[in-house]
Amino acid sequence: MFFSCVQLFSQEERKIYKQMIVPFYDLILQKYGYRDSLLNMVAIPAEYESAFAYCEDRALVKKNGLFGYLNKAGKIQIPLIYQEARSFANGLAAVKLEKWGYIDVDGNTAIAMLFDEAKSFQKTEKGLVAFVLSDGKWGLVDSLGTFPIGFPFEYDEYQSPSIAEDLICAKKNGVWGYFSLSGKEQIKCAYDVALPFQENIAAVQKDGKWGFINKKGKIIIPMLYGIGENEFPIFHDELLLVTRNGKYGFIDKNGKIVVPFVYDYAENFNKGKAFVRVGNESLFIDTTGKEILF
Repeated sequence: MFFSCVQLFSQEERKIYKQMIVPFYDLILQKYGYRDSLLNMVAIPAEYESAFAYCEDRALVKKNGLFGYLNKAGKIQIPLIYQEARSFANGLAAVKLEKWGYIDVDGNTAIAMLFDEAKSFQKTEKGLVAFVLSDGKWGLVDSLGTFPIGFPFEYDEYQSPSIAEDLICAKKNGVWGYFSLSGKEQIKCAYDVALPFQENIAAVQKDGKWGFINKKGKIIIPMLYGIGENEFPIFHDELLLVTRNGKYGFIDKNGKIVVPFVYDYAENFNKGKAFVRVGNESLFIDTTGKEILF
């Protein structure tokens, strides 16, 4: 049997667990199953259209177009009856039967199927909460099935609201901003696009240009930059690939230009080097902008 398996666990996690059951794809059967990654042998036969990593001792699988969950023995613990579903998180999983709701690890309905969409539960300083969509508005539901802030946020076809570092990133009155977990506006809604905070800074976009703000809403990197072929601005090796006036360069988290805007094309840094091009000349540079010779 030939198969390829997506690596889902770090080396540190492997040291913790004696046995790892991970998804694999059987190239002959064109189905997913699970294998014991330590013994390197099939643990659960390949018979599923989709198979996801075990979360809280349950694995989300899809068969005949419907979703359900396996237990660690590979037996169906929760029947494959759902049109859509998400993996378990914090004891609950979002599932869809015409409408979205939540079930517990035994398959019991924990929160009724009432929503147009439902995200996974996450831990916050206010306890467990998840985003749910109803009548075109996003709100929060808690693990008791109540709605602590109602449904104040607007639907956006390109981006859902999110929580990071106990701040809600969401859209209201046509623009994006940041809110406390109590629903109070913390950073004024003023952006065409806003991304969740990470390490106390967040990327924001206005009029097609990206910059960064801190948790006080202060601009720490001005909204001056494009991001090339990247979908979102993400730092690699502590540097961010940006464009200005049609040229590529790199800045750090303070907005300092580390590698000047002299390149006609550039790719993100990876392990200290980045591919760049000037005219017809292609080369690799290090994080100081110096050419790397091989």
